[in-house]
Amino acid sequence: MIPLGDLKDALNMKGTDGSHDAELQRHLDAALQVAEGYVGPLTPRSRTDVLFDVYGPTVVLRDAPVLSVETLNIAPYPGTTPTVQDVTALLLDGAAGILRLASGRPVQGVVTVTYTVGQDIPRAVSEGIVELAAHRYGRTQQYAGSSVGGQVGADPDVDTAPGMYSGIPYGVLDLWRPYLRAPRVA
Repeated sequence: MIPLGDLKDALNMKGTDGSHDAELQRHLDAALQVAEGYVGPLTPRSRTDVLFDVYGPTVVLRDAPVLSVETLNIAPYPGTTPTVQDVTALLLDGAAGILRLASGRPVQGVVTVTYTVGQDIPRAVSEGIVELAAHRYGRTQQYAGSSVGGQVGADPDVDTAPGMYSGIPYGVLDLWRPYLRAPRVA
């Protein structure tokens, strides 16, 4: 997690009475969620995927990076009793989210896998999250209720990216760019 104090430092709010802390925390939490959409999971959390009609040497998980695999069960068909696999006998490419059985035999059937995703937050990503939260907070304070350029709350002094990056300052994207995750296909 990113400390609230980092955002307060960026906003030069040292020694404040804390009356804005709840709002600042909301902006920080929202910025963290936006960042995870672009760079992948940052805070560790458990996921369970149920994958049907799997056949092949690998299992591609729905999210990455993967920190650990807790359980892997394979059922030959939907509704049949699954076989519990020994997770110590798995080969895991955590960055890509790809599993293999160490035996080399193919995985076939309905696969249920519980795993933990997340990663350490790189400093540049952390700085981008703080910058985005500060940008969003600044818009609510400086331009609340005004109409600038036909858009309520718009900040004419900050260029934001178009399209899928809409509303994110270019400086934030520059910080995140080395960590943007590639599109996932399965």
